[in-house]
Amino acid sequence: MSTSSGALKKPQKTKTNPRVTVYTTPSCKYCKAVKQFLHEEGIAFSEVDVQANPKRFEDVFLLTGQIGVPQTKIEDDVVVGFDKKRLIDVLKAHDIL
Repeated sequence: MSTSSGALKKPQKTKTNPRVTVYTTPSCKYCKAVKQFLHEEGIAFSEVDVQANPKRFEDVFLLTGQIGVPQTKIEDDVVVGFDKKRLIDVLKAHDIL
């Protein structure tokens, strides 16, 4: 793309990416923290309430061996708990952040 000055314009990185899934329960304060962080960064995500849908939680348990929430699946990586630094690192590694 070129601008009126002839300089090339770098395409903007999109932060709306459905490759992020957060496994939560309604009463989990760390789940709320993960969702708030993603909202603040403008990152789209899908949410799975594992109390309402235990079969979906079984899938992530088989992947991680962990039973706690939140678990944030970012493509093939999973971040267990609210670990902001790890979330940032994994999101950057997948060019989402």
